[in-house]
Amino acid sequence: MNGIGIEANGAATIRGNAVHDNLSVGIIGTFGASILDNRVTGHSDPGDRGIDASGGRVAGNIVEGNYDGIEVSNAAVEHNR
Repeated sequence: MNGIGIEANGAATIRGNAVHDNLSVGIIGTFGASILDNRVTGHSDPGDRGIDASGGRVAGNIVEGNYDGIEVSNAAVEHNR
């Protein structure tokens, strides 16, 4: 188990990954990174998050079994389940 599953920033796109059972956050995207079409599960301890995004776009992800599913600041969020 790792603390963070995937982390990216800027013009990066995180797409099509299965991210599960990390110690704190499944995917972190900052400074406009796009988080698209991923499956993020099993981040279930208090304070854990499936996806944490600042800026960018969070869309088409399956996010389940996390303490907090998606946490964003100034990001577009659409069509996640």
